[in-house]
Amino acid sequence: MTTLILIPVDDPVEVLVVEPSLAGLQHLVGGFIEYVALDDELHGYCNEEGKLDGLRINVRATRLVETYRPGFMAHDVIVGDFIVLGMTADGAEADVSTKGLIDISTRLLRHLAPVVTDQ
Repeated sequence: MTTLILIPVDDPVEVLVVEPSLAGLQHLVGGFIEYVALDDELHGYCNEEGKLDGLRINVRATRLVETYRPGFMAHDVIVGDFIVLGMTADGAEADVSTKGLIDISTRLLRHLAPVVTDQ
């Protein structure tokens, strides 16, 4: 079993414990998976055919990837549900570590929180 983060298009972000099988990961993104590099310890998957299928842009996931890969939003977007997993040194699937959970949470909050101004 593997701990991962599910970032849906609309619903709340969830931490899930799942079997990291190909079929299980495909089920979470709703189709064939496409690898998205984040950093040395984290990576994600989105629906490989999501744009062809007309899935909606996942603003949270797109902005999250942008925080790891500046310039990403200039040429691409994430569509559909997005999952984030940890990675071992040899590239195998792994749990998202506590450090990874905190990092993702911080990035999501920092870059998606509404800006409040005094009026």
